[in-house]
Amino acid sequence: MKLSSLFASLIAATAISSPALAQSVAARFTPANAAPGQSVTFSYQASVAVTGASITCTIEGVPGFNGIISGPSRSYTFQASNSLNATVTCTDHIGGGNDTGSAQASLTVGPQVPAFSYYASPSVLSAGPDYTTLYLTNAQNSNSCSGTIGQVYVARTTTYSASCTGDGGTTTRVATVTVKSSTCPKPNLCNLPLLNPSSKLALNLYSLGIQAASPSISHHQLSLSGIGAKDLIVVDAVRREAYVLLERDGAYTKIDHKIPNVSDISQIHSVFIPSNRNKAIEVDVQR
Repeated sequence: MKLSSLFASLIAATAISSPALAQSVAARFTPANAAPGQSVTFSYQASVAVTGASITCTIEGVPGFNGIISGPSRSYTFQASNSLNATVTCTDHIGGGNDTGSAQASLTVGPQVPAFSYYASPSVLSAGPDYTTLYLTNAQNSNSCSGTIGQVYVARTTTYSASCTGDGGTTTRVATVTVKSSTCPKPNLCNLPLLNPSSKLALNLYSLGIQAASPSISHHQLSLSGIGAKDLIVVDAVRREAYVLLERDGAYTKIDHKIPNVSDISQIHSVFIPSNRNKAIEVDVQR
């Protein structure tokens, strides 16, 4: 054999044994987790080892898209009904040689985890204790949601939570309200003067078993149950109890919520009154 013929044979052999596709095939489902009936796209991509080479790919495990397909990439969109495991095997045809590579992709179909947004507005109370509103919005894949939702009076930096539950489980999110100063900026939110024993408010509280004119009693007036309402938080330093009283038609007819082990208003970080009065009042307390 002539030397030139030997070189030609080596060059031809080098061209036939082109780089394999084994590490150049990718496949995926988008999204990879879906609810029954949700739109899902299966796609694959095969790199061409040599420019101009033809590629065929065999798809398995994707109903409606199985079989041999020409070309290095393709996508297929369908409605998910059950979980799938797909395999793509691609072969390039170069000079009579066949280099093969494959890839797998999985789709999980089932109940989705609940998703929602939970936030406070405003989330920072720069002037000190005040009101904010907690919102739960855009709930998806959930049967029920609960937590601190609505207007709340915040005296100290406090973190609130809400949860949504569905067939796919339970998701919990938190929202923090930051209080920049502990100094009360509004007179009607701070300690009010000692009550006159014969005053209408003192007599009203006496009727509920609260010794309103005692030096151990302090009371704090704020609107918890609605705009303009004169609700009360009363603290008995001797009994170490706090009471929430909601105003009804200008009077206080009952103690709506009793909080043990409280001797000073500074221990109360926030008070939340649910819009549904059948639900319990929530009070966050620093013991």
